Amino acid sequence: MTRIIVIKRSIVNPLGTIESSGDRYGIKQPNNELSQLTQAIISPEDLAPEEAFYWQRNRRVIVLMLYSGLRISEAAVLLWRDVYLDDSTLIVQRGKGGRRRELPIHPALREELLTEPVRRPMRPVVGTIDHTPLTPKSMAHIFERWLPNLGITISAHTLRRTFATQLLRRGITLRDIQLLLGHRSLKTTAVYLGVNPKDLQEGLNKLPMCW
Repeated sequence: MTRIIVIKRSIVNPLGTIESSGDRYGIKQPNNELSQLTQAIISPEDLAPEEAFYWQRNRRVIVLMLYSGLRISEAAVLLWRDVYLDDSTLIVQRGKGGRRRELPIHPALREELLTEPVRRPMRPVVGTIDHTPLTPKSMAHIFERWLPNLGITISAHTLRRTFATQLLRRGITLRDIQLLLGHRSLKTTAVYLGVNPKDLQEGLNKLPMCW
């Protein structure tokens, strides 16, 4: 759905806790992009049922990826059976390389997921109006068409990277970020975050040769 609707919006804003400034690691954040995204996806009021479905579905994709760091291919196949809202946990059954991982659910993401009134186990978390899964290509259209029609240019990859860099800024270890992102190698995570592996090696070399 790509038509722009100018309409009174509600005040629900789960993205409000995400900061978008630069950080001490020299990793540039998308400054104004996230704050603009926050405002653009606030759910309009008085939409027709079909329009409301697509808006809420697209918004759920964005909140899901921003607060879980899922790849677009992982978000596309996520089923409600793998989302445990009572335990605030979701399971990625088929991550990159076929790897399975469990992720905690942020309170803002939990709040967003709870807006879906019918969460049947085998239905996709973000699917079509007929409850079939979106393909990664179809999900990419949210970032390539729907958001640009709202005046927003941001990629799915930017949301994943923002998730990771915000964790790094808040003191989460590279190892924990590696697990959350589903990277096989810690070096991949370091490069992904813009951390120089050489700096990590220099820090490691400060350990004594014997204890």
